[in-house]
Amino acid sequence: MGDVAVFTMVGVVRGDPCIEGLGLCGHDCAQRCTKLHPGGEGSCEVTGNVPLCTCYYECPLPPPSPPKPKTCYGAGNPCTIQCWNDCCNQNCGVKYKNGTGYCEDIGVPPILCQCEYPC
Repeated sequence: MGDVAVFTMVGVVRGDPCIEGLGLCGHDCAQRCTKLHPGGEGSCEVTGNVPLCTCYYECPLPPPSPPKPKTCYGAGNPCTIQCWNDCCNQNCGVKYKNGTGYCEDIGVPPILCQCEYPC
C-alpha cells in the first residue's frame, strides 16, 4: 500500500470545500495552490506511488439573489366582447406602471379585468 497524506482544513468555511488537482508534486505545491486560490492550502498526496499536488480551498459563495418585487393586484374595467385580454392588458399597463392584465371569469358577473403590477 502507498502512503496517503491526510489534510485537515482549519478555519471558518463559508462555502463548500473545493479540491483541485495540480499535477505532480514539487517543492512549489503550496505556492501553486495559493497563486490559483488565495487562502488555499496545497498538499502533496501519494496515490499509487505517484506524489500529486492537491489544492484545498474554500468555494466562493454565489452572489445573493436580488429580492423579488412584491406584486399588487387591482381591478380594471369590466371585460367585454370588444375589450378582452389584449385590451385588458393594455388598460392595466396604462393604469398601473408596468402592469399586466387578463380577464378572469370568477363566476360572478361582470367579468373584471384583473391587473397585476409591482408594488
